[in-house]
Amino acid sequence: MNRTREVYGPKANTARDHVAEMEKILGMQNEVDEMLFNSVDDSNTEELEEELNGLMLEPISPSSGGDNDKNKEVKGEFMAGPSQKASPVKKPDVTMRRLLSLERKLTAQAEKFTEKAERTLEQARVAIKRRNRVVAINHLRRRRFYLKKVTSSVKVLENVKHLKYRLMQNEVDAAAVDVCRCRNSDVRDRYGLKEDVVTRAERARCRLGAAAATCPGRHCRSSASSCSKPSGSSTTFHKAPGGERYKDARSSWPDFDSSADSDIEDLERRLRNLRGLNS
Repeated sequence: MNRTREVYGPKANTARDHVAEMEKILGMQNEVDEMLFNSVDDSNTEELEEELNGLMLEPISPSSGGDNDKNKEVKGEFMAGPSQKASPVKKPDVTMRRLLSLERKLTAQAEKFTEKAERTLEQARVAIKRRNRVVAINHLRRRRFYLKKVTSSVKVLENVKHLKYRLMQNEVDAAAVDVCRCRNSDVRDRYGLKEDVVTRAERARCRLGAAAATCPGRHCRSSASSCSKPSGSSTTFHKAPGGERYKDARSSWPDFDSSADSDIEDLERRLRNLRGLNS
């Protein structure tokens, strides 16, 4: 007996520790599942998201021996390639993985209970044909229980999808904010612009706005003499969709700067280059 304890003692302790760890993880999982099933109302999605984030496990570094270390990077499925550095595991990543696993679990659960409800309905019909009323009532009660499970699973699945959509929107908004934080001076120095893009576009817009303020109408549809044009300047007429003729307003603006066209074309060309398009 003592020999058996000496041989199998450490293994039994290791197995007991493993079982305790698994029970701890399963207890946390059951707590999250219970919290999700109890939150059917859409008004509690914010509180649910906060509590769900609070129950997420922190990333564990392989080199830390199981200790939590936020400054180190976790290698594994987040590795983009063999020659690239692993991206750090963030809390939204863990939350998204948790939501995806819950979505798969709830979908499978709803399908399973739906099949059981259909099966019990067929069994109830067979019992009715055999004039066994008690068995038929029992099958119908089980079917009602399965249908309630399907309804609750579908409601929780909608909440999970809503949380997943909100998390994706938060990530997109954060990426957009990071892009907008790029300073105009950095863009100007990087692409060799004389002035930043925003100032250049604003200056061109103000010049065109000042020129348009001197004209009675942007498109002079009434007559050729409605716009005051300097002598010697050519006027171009266009055919309107309704059959009327109107002048090209830019050709009749007296304060229109001739360099505005080149500025706008240069601005559009540089914007296309910034967006990665071929002009």
